Amino acid sequence: MQVQLKAVLLIALLAGYEANRIKAQVEKAKLINGLTFAQKAAAGMESGDWECNEADVIVQAMYKTEAGDQKLDVRVQKGALTTPVEVGRKTKNGCDFVYSLICENDLTTLRQQMAPCDQQSSECAGCASNVGADLAGPKDGTFGFWKMWRTTAQHKGQSLFKFSDSFNSEYADGALEDARKVHFTPTGETCAEARDHIAEQKDKLKEVLTGLKDVQDKGDFKARTAMLKPFQKAKMGYDKMGCESTPIMDAGFLEEMVGNLRETFVNARQPNVDEATSRQRFEDTLEYIKGHSSDVSLKDAIKASGIFFGNEVSTDDDEERVDGSEEVTPEMEDMLEDMLGEQSTALVQLQEGQVALGGRGAPTVVAAAAFFFVAAIFIALCTLCWYIALWLFIAAVIISAGILTYAAILATLEALSGEAALSGEAVGYRGYGRNLGPR
Repeated sequence: MQVQLKAVLLIALLAGYEANRIKAQVEKAKLINGLTFAQKAAAGMESGDWECNEADVIVQAMYKTEAGDQKLDVRVQKGALTTPVEVGRKTKNGCDFVYSLICENDLTTLRQQMAPCDQQSSECAGCASNVGADLAGPKDGTFGFWKMWRTTAQHKGQSLFKFSDSFNSEYADGALEDARKVHFTPTGETCAEARDHIAEQKDKLKEVLTGLKDVQDKGDFKARTAMLKPFQKAKMGYDKMGCESTPIMDAGFLEEMVGNLRETFVNARQPNVDEATSRQRFEDTLEYIKGHSSDVSLKDAIKASGIFFGNEVSTDDDEERVDGSEEVTPEMEDMLEDMLGEQSTALVQLQEGQVALGGRGAPTVVAAAAFFFVAAIFIALCTLCWYIALWLFIAAVIISAGILTYAAILATLEALSGEAALSGEAVGYRGYGRNLGPR
């Protein structure tokens, strides 16, 4: 009951955020209406979508082989969208859905639409029950500063994504295989330009990581994580651009940054935690992160966070409904960070092998500061090593610290986004139904 109440309170809190956001968006629209996408992105604005003449689209297929996870990237030139480009289909609950790249209202758009009933098998419930007309309406997703890519993934009751023969032949010489996950990412940059942009972000990243020792409260925590987001977005975007597989960060830089985080973590340990235990917890977390570097999900982040905080966490769910590529709105991120802040009056003791909330024996302010500090180190470590949305790291800390359960986080996201968004469809968390923010 307490978990359900917290989920309801989270929804109410976000409702207030959303009302204020919509009001502000109306005023903002008057100011940004005449700006180009590049100007909007440079200004850090959340509005503005890719126009059809601004970007190519990278289609990245992910599939499993005996050798492990594999990726194949193909580039659809912007000029090709003068006519709809059918990329492929997947079956959901017996019905085939078509995914196409189109130019709609001068915006690069990914369209998802149920195939006509005369192309469906007898297992398609939508056609059999005569509700096909309701399901057949197109669901369009555009791309912009906030929604830089869209994803569809295989979930329970769904088939693999099967690329159309014409698309496979024209863009991949027949090399594309049926995929369990497909990313669609517009880009107006060359790979060299993207790498230069990441190099600029690396300098800022180093500054953030060396300053983590100053994190004392929620304000410091939010300020540091905000500074990590541009780097993480740039890194994730590059990973989906289809560029060469050269590591984004050289081994020397990565080793130096991880080493700094390791020493910061060990030196900040609580008096009742010996150095060997602290180092082992860090190394175990790092080993897990490196061993799960492909197709990372919220469950992976929860597991890593549990190791880092010394707290065993169960997700009690045999299906992963939140993959690491999904984005949420700034309001949702603020809400998650505020959930950490609400625990500032709780005692957080980093004891040997566990994090205990609500314990006794240390000043509250010291315990809360230690919690924010260690949470910041964990998020920084994940940012260095993983290519997933930063909000998932925050959600993982909330779960592993016992603030909310995995089920409560899922319930909150589902209530705010609708089940389709959480199923990993191309619309993501900025899709249809009850959106986290209209595009």
